Amino acid sequence: MKTLNVNWFRKTVVLAVTTIAAYSVPAAHACLEETNLDCLERSGGWAIARDWSTGFVPGTNTNAFIGTGLTATLNSGFGFANSLKLGPRSALAVTSGAGMQSGSVDLEGAGTSLTIGADSTFQTNNLENINATDGALAGGVVTIAGTLTANNAFAIATIAAGTILNLVENGALNGPDGNALQSLGTVAEGAQLNLTLGQNLNIQSSEFTNAGHLYIDSSSVLNVTPPVIVSGKKALLDLYGNFTGANGILLKGGATAMGGGTVVVDDDEPFINDAFLAPFDDSGNPTTFTVDGDYVQESDGDLYIFIAGNGSSDSSLVDVDGSATLDGTLVINVDEGVTLTPGTTIPIMFASRRSGKFTKVIVNGTTLPVNVSYGPTEVDLTIG
Repeated sequence: MKTLNVNWFRKTVVLAVTTIAAYSVPAAHACLEETNLDCLERSGGWAIARDWSTGFVPGTNTNAFIGTGLTATLNSGFGFANSLKLGPRSALAVTSGAGMQSGSVDLEGAGTSLTIGADSTFQTNNLENINATDGALAGGVVTIAGTLTANNAFAIATIAAGTILNLVENGALNGPDGNALQSLGTVAEGAQLNLTLGQNLNIQSSEFTNAGHLYIDSSSVLNVTPPVIVSGKKALLDLYGNFTGANGILLKGGATAMGGGTVVVDDDEPFINDAFLAPFDDSGNPTTFTVDGDYVQESDGDLYIFIAGNGSSDSSLVDVDGSATLDGTLVINVDEGVTLTPGTTIPIMFASRRSGKFTKVIVNGTTLPVNVSYGPTEVDLTIG
């Protein structure tokens, strides 16, 4: 029997920027402190720590490096750099309406964090490791509430493993021709794309595959024109807002869709569950998962229903605006400590039309019989 790993459903909290320190040096690459080992280890050298937020901002001929584990904040004015590198576990925050422009930006190691705050801007001619030559967003945590413009980022095809991209509210990742994410095709295993606080993102690639963690909060929208595939044992669609897949959405290969949001699909392009659908939130509370269009559950598909009480609002619900075609497995989980009342009827699915039945039913958490009844437009559970 397949099992559901709830640890997949925990979102990563963005690294907080708390301290202020940076390295900078004129383009001559002279090492200003012989005792600075990080400086001496680098070809050409770097420079002493500077505080960018209290008056010092790099000049256009400056090569700036934020050392391993250090954090820099630019919260006023406009900073320039010939090049900017962030070492492992380092962070740069551009906040409070400040701006930054750099000829190149390189997120060098694991755990790096680049944050563009609301009303702030960042512009670069070349995004190294962030936007590699193969079109991969590959490195650290990138949080954008303002605007990050990459003059070479014609299209970002992949958010690679180990990368977290947070788009917040009106945050935008732009290339020279507009939204650099319009052609995004893959969120790789081990990567995250988080849309929060009213973010609205449109993707128009030839195909969109999520093998990582895709999170859409209750105020955000993701519109994808090509067919959508959510595939892989670590693939997660964590949905609380709206996700439109104009040409259908396929859940397969051990992937999981959870949350209390809405998937929107066009006529004749259904939402297909050939993996796991689990209508509950990050705290394990039952939710309503809405399908605006047709829902098809195939033979390898599992629907997890969570029951936290005897009321109709105490259990998971799938609300299908179109037709529901059923197959596969229904898994019913009764929360620990819940005593079900015999004779109680709990609706678990509504649809305009229902066809087919679950071929297997698994009940966990109660010794009472749980019977599944099928009507023309709904599926109910009857206790006892």
